[in-house]
Amino acid sequence: MRSLTFDEVFAILSAVRWSAAELARLRAWLAGAVHPDECIALIEQAARGRPCPHCRCPRSHRCGQASGLQRFRCLGCRRSYNALTGTPLARLRKKERWLDYLQCVLGRGPVTPTQLFACLQPVLAADVLLVSDAAAVYRRFAARAGISHEVVNATAGGRARGAIHIQNVNGWHSRFKTWLVRFRGVASHYLSSYSGWQRLLDARQLTTPAKCLCAAARPG
Repeated sequence: MRSLTFDEVFAILSAVRWSAAELARLRAWLAGAVHPDECIALIEQAARGRPCPHCRCPRSHRCGQASGLQRFRCLGCRRSYNALTGTPLARLRKKERWLDYLQCVLGRGPVTPTQLFACLQPVLAADVLLVSDAAAVYRRFAARAGISHEVVNATAGGRARGAIHIQNVNGWHSRFKTWLVRFRGVASHYLSSYSGWQRLLDARQLTTPAKCLCAAARPG
């Protein structure tokens, strides 16, 4: 069976009358669509002009390729290196998935209506009752999705109204955090890398996977 060309797929999509929820799902999918070569290009761009990571000599020449990356040989110490040598990402595999992984790291901060439509709306029945905290984003989402909505405002002392509560969700969050505790204790050799990554995340400047990748691939 012949595969459709991009132009054919685009023509089909252009003829569809999209609902708001369907557009949100399409935008979310497109935002995560990454070509494998894009990650390599970003890494090479971030490391362009860097000196030798072994001796800091600025002179080098091209020396083949390995793992999809251009290799260089230093004219000072004669050692070879690539764009990731000396960075926290050196020797990691599956570069074609790195931008997807970084997107998960960036899933921080308050939830947005677009995220709710892309992830929550498709799994909700039409007659569902959504129970949430007092965040306004849930009210806007429920109104646009046409579903019933009840608010539990814990900060005002209203933890439950009969069967209406969010304690199951809070309990799941607690169990999930407890499960993550067992992964404490990274090797001391990499503590500076973990600390640097945490500082970058807390600064909230790395707002896209591409920015995260370039920051991690940039030495120092």
